[in-house]
Amino acid sequence: MERDRLYNIVALLREKVFNVLGWQFKTEPIIKGMESQLSFIVATGKKSIKIGVEYKSAILRVVRPASFQENVDIAIVAARHIDGATMERLKAKDICAMDEAGNYYFSYRTGKDCVLLYEFGHKSKKGRSPRLDAFSPKAGYVVMSLLTAEGFEIGTMRDVQALTGVSLSGIFSICEAMKRQGLISYSRTEPIHVLNPTQFLDEWAMYYKQKLAPKLSRQGYLMTIKKVVDKETGEAVQQRIPWDDAAKIILDQLPQSALTGVQAAQLLSRFYSLNTGEILVSNLQTAERELGKQYLLTKTSRYPDLIVIEPYNGSAFIGMNETTERRTAHPIQVYLDLVISEDPRANEFAEIYREKALAY
Repeated sequence: MERDRLYNIVALLREKVFNVLGWQFKTEPIIKGMESQLSFIVATGKKSIKIGVEYKSAILRVVRPASFQENVDIAIVAARHIDGATMERLKAKDICAMDEAGNYYFSYRTGKDCVLLYEFGHKSKKGRSPRLDAFSPKAGYVVMSLLTAEGFEIGTMRDVQALTGVSLSGIFSICEAMKRQGLISYSRTEPIHVLNPTQFLDEWAMYYKQKLAPKLSRQGYLMTIKKVVDKETGEAVQQRIPWDDAAKIILDQLPQSALTGVQAAQLLSRFYSLNTGEILVSNLQTAERELGKQYLLTKTSRYPDLIVIEPYNGSAFIGMNETTERRTAHPIQVYLDLVISEDPRANEFAEIYREKALAY
């Protein structure tokens, strides 16, 4: 998606150009047109300048970007990879350019001031998008800490450690990667702050769905009890147990457990009726054992009463809500579980629920 590639380019511009020059973002990047252009304003210290970036699938002609609907002070052409010969031609024509491999040419002249920076020779990167380098399973602890924090910021890395139990060295590495990609900001005197919470959540949700959802252990259950209908003959029938009765047992017995998915989301926003519950547990086998003490369990993937999910690590339990009648996962985690649901209605619900999760 060109939208994601544009944000990758902006992150590289921040790292290789703006940080070197001491320029600061004054506005967040705004996508233009058909998601192939964006613009933003930076403060140079002396003045504010507007920068436009246009992403092309390939650079066939060495010409300055001319498709911006409004004037910009600096127009930059971007692509996945720009070979050395093309970069030299762009430089000769003084056309600013950047690719995802880190090759770039950047110039700016105003009055007596002149800026000229360039770096060629990097080969095209295969595989992972540079943006995904900021994410990993362990990064989930830092992501959830920040997205569930008030104002999307946490004072220090030690505060993150106290919340998550992750080593300081691990937190430092994760935060440095996120900072390089323009996702967060922090310094010795400033807190760790998410720069664009909506963008941050969207990118984490994409990574969560692609890389982490397959690691989840999920099991659906039908639950029944024997109910005697004739005391004289002892005749009994199997009676189905509703999901909320079973969920209550798990929530009472397992401290690290929380309602998630549609049933948890309905507490903030009604969308559609569902007779299946989803619950996060720290250990699936323990949860199954507790349910087995009370009910006859039948494992199923079709129309279960309850789906029990063991997440990839404990970050899913950060920010649990204990104030409701049933303990629920934080709305950010609930949103993620809606996104990865196999039910299209839940995916549609996720789009409606996202803003409520961010505003919680």
